[in-house]
Amino acid sequence: MKICTVLMLMMTASFVMADSNQDKVAGVSNGQVFIAGVHQPQATVTFAANDFEAGFPGAGWTVVQLNVDETWSEETTNPLTGASSASVLFDANLNNQDEWLVSPVFQAASGLVDVNHLGSIFWCRDNNDNCDLDVMLVVDGIGGGDDVLLKRLDDDWPASFTLTATQIDFTANIPGPASNLQIAFRLTGNDGAQVSVDDIVITGEEPAAILAPPTPVPSLSLYALISLFLVLLVFGYKRSRA
Repeated sequence: MKICTVLMLMMTASFVMADSNQDKVAGVSNGQVFIAGVHQPQATVTFAANDFEAGFPGAGWTVVQLNVDETWSEETTNPLTGASSASVLFDANLNNQDEWLVSPVFQAASGLVDVNHLGSIFWCRDNNDNCDLDVMLVVDGIGGGDDVLLKRLDDDWPASFTLTATQIDFTANIPGPASNLQIAFRLTGNDGAQVSVDDIVITGEEPAAILAPPTPVPSLSLYALISLFLVLLVFGYKRSRA
């Protein structure tokens, strides 16, 4: 009887030891490490794209207009590529312009913007700084002080009205994986010149849901198995003597 009691105590201690060891590695399962509270990035996807061939401003895209006469519109006379581009003409009435072409909303863990564009270095940069074409990261809607200037496209123009391709990595500017993001092309100025954009592609990694550690699964340790074997052995021995 004493031997059985000791063996049972050994078995109980072994189960406790097994549970204790399991708790220490609860964040590891089948070779994959789960970090609680951390978003795991996913494969690269296309958040939005617009070549303006299927209508203007494009599905999910919006125009925010300040100037009553000239804002973003479809350009079919001198498109950058294909049959259509997006363009803003200067206002001959010399009213201020602050015109936004805004993408659909998306969430991202990383991101790139590719865009073709052109404008006038004479009116917008070198001789007269009368207009700017900016790429903005819009966070949770336009305004609020958290929108980020990613790139001034004027800086990339090699000459006036010359097709230019730019890629922008905005990963470092993403405030958090739960933020609602948009990419906007913003034309500001007065007495400037026409600017155009085309073939916009926004790609990146989507944020995954927060992964929680898996629920620990109780397991038998080697000590527990040995103890169980000894208990069964003693039990069988006592029955054989009865």
